[in-house]
Amino acid sequence: MIPVVAGSNPVRHPSTARRADAAPVKAAAVALPPGATVEDAFRTVVRAALAQVEANASGVLHSRNSEFVHQMRVGMRRFHSSLIAFRAAVPHEATARIRLGLRDAARALGTTRDWDVLSQRIAAAGRTRFPERDSLKALKRHVLLRRTASVRRARKAIDTGDLAGALQRAERWLERGPWRSVVPAAVLGSPVAPLARRALKRLQRKARACGKDIATLPGDARHQLRVRIKRLRYACEFFAALYPRRRTRMFIRRLERLQDTLGELNDIAVARRLLGNTAALPARGRRAIARIHQRDARRERRLLIELDAQWKKLKAADRFW
Repeated sequence: MIPVVAGSNPVRHPSTARRADAAPVKAAAVALPPGATVEDAFRTVVRAALAQVEANASGVLHSRNSEFVHQMRVGMRRFHSSLIAFRAAVPHEATARIRLGLRDAARALGTTRDWDVLSQRIAAAGRTRFPERDSLKALKRHVLLRRTASVRRARKAIDTGDLAGALQRAERWLERGPWRSVVPAAVLGSPVAPLARRALKRLQRKARACGKDIATLPGDARHQLRVRIKRLRYACEFFAALYPRRRTRMFIRRLERLQDTLGELNDIAVARRLLGNTAALPARGRRAIARIHQRDARRERRLLIELDAQWKKLKAADRFW
């Protein structure tokens, strides 16, 4: 990962031209110096997220590698999380226009990612001792067709939706700083460390509120907890450079483990939703779905046990802020 240093500008003029050597780009480490101001830190963190979005756009448009979709979607989520982390200084209404410019692409990417994950899960089932080989092939074709259609929609949202223009407008927005008309200069020019501490404390409190009785949470509530944990993790990564590395790393690792478990539980829930309408499938395809649901139910029970243990460890962990 390439560090993003306060004051740098990694968001280039976006281009959808294909590069033969392009590879999916993961989130960059954000290098905030201890004396960074709130405004400088805000710009740096937001730019890092937008740079990840821009860096993966060409791959989404031209490559069959589904990791481009995943990493571009991560960039979108980190962008949204960065605005939430700094909401105490840059209010929600000051970011509305820039969020709207990326909304359609973010939604299309979400749908494509769901079909990608389901396709990968079916492929993984094919590498095991699956008793319904013919039925699995029929299901795989069904999912591939829908995944291909979702990719077309995502590419259209990125291309005709003028993502490049939206990213350029976001960069101009960051440079001009229209939030200065509603945020006192003393707040924007103050050190970012106190704001970081308050933001992390707030996000942790919201995550804990969502995680009560975690072992019996219904699917919707568990998804909301996943969102809260993700926001807390991203905020920890945004502000990690302000704190001792060893302490931040230990805490973030616990968040990552919990996020992975919640993510797999979400994948199971998404599979049930996407495979809920089986009328278009032949009978052999429906048999494969029934078998996959049985496997998922067993896996879900094990994951819920792991989730409870991971949640207890996270609650007992020392905060680094």
